[in-house]
Amino acid sequence: MKTVLKIFIIVNLFFLVAAAGLFMLSETYPFHPGDSMYDMQRTAEGWRLNLTPGEERQVALALELAERRLADLAGAKYTRTIEIAAFALDESLDEVIVRIGAVPAGRQDQLLGDLIAFSSRAEIVISALRPAG
Repeated sequence: MKTVLKIFIIVNLFFLVAAAGLFMLSETYPFHPGDSMYDMQRTAEGWRLNLTPGEERQVALALELAERRLADLAGAKYTRTIEIAAFALDESLDEVIVRIGAVPAGRQDQLLGDLIAFSSRAEIVISALRPAG
């Protein structure tokens, strides 16, 4: 019985440490397009988004993640990293639109304004893209 309890504790500690690591990964944002852990980081951010309570808070986080993707795109220098960043930005924008759609109609105006402001910033970044190779 003690062996089963020890295994149970070890497994739970493993999952707790893994969950904490994923949360830290989504919060600190250490990886960028082209890094081997970039997809894992984006997955962790998606989980965090899904676990965020309240539609308006989800929209705010989705916009924050889209801002990260836009910063990734702005910092991308090579064709491959630009492609990765552009794909991630596209997915983030889709997520923002879906999340705004989940908010009751009366509270969407400010969120749509935030999306329009984001779109203006994105247009500037996209127009300045020049791949190095």
